Amino acid sequence: MAFAIFLNLILAIFNLIPLPPLDGSHILAGFLPPEAEIKYMQIQPFTFIILLFMLLTGILGAIISPVINLWIYILGIDFINPALALLSR
Repeated sequence: MAFAIFLNLILAIFNLIPLPPLDGSHILAGFLPPEAEIKYMQIQPFTFIILLFMLLTGILGAIISPVINLWIYILGIDFINPALALLSR
């Protein structure tokens, strides 16, 4: 159960990254002027390349890890050890 919560948390944080078509881009676009929003949404064809670059350089982990660590601290739940126990079966 803890692993499922952990996985959902990671996916929720990932979805809030402000790159189109992820949900975070819609939040950011709501704060932009109409002209800037149109230009911003034009990066959508390059989102996969940007995410791949962020993954390979560690930027993606640097964005997601602090938020996950904060949630682990707030909830006081150890997600890592149950996940490792599931994987070692």
